[in-house]
Amino acid sequence: MRFVATVRDIEQTRLQHDRQLRDLNDYGFGLFATILKSDQTFIGRCGLDPEKIEGKLQGELAWMFFPKFWGNGITTEFGTKMPESGFGELSLPRIFAHARRENVASISVMKKIGMQYAGCSSGEAGYEVLSAQ
Repeated sequence: MRFVATVRDIEQTRLQHDRQLRDLNDYGFGLFATILKSDQTFIGRCGLDPEKIEGKLQGELAWMFFPKFWGNGITTEFGTKMPESGFGELSLPRIFAHARRENVASISVMKKIGMQYAGCSSGEAGYEVLSAQ
């Protein structure tokens, strides 16, 4: 999360929350709280963030977990399963992700789950899933 999350004031938080609820209502998917099944601990957020690019609805694979939960395979498990849902039941034509170049852990997960490098812009490395895994 150190590469993604910023401290938001209450108004910024409300606007972000409203956008995420709108995404869920409009598209049926988005980012969600992530809870460990074993003990119901809130560990962060993940999901497919709806993005319209050139008029086509696509999904940005996104995860933001608390550091305590890094390095234990949760992100890899999520990243492996979510494209199946995105390409399958959601019928998305493209699923992509991006990370700052210095976020080696996230880029490593992207490669591990089979995403292909798709370019860089403004300090970020972009990857995409070319087909359902």
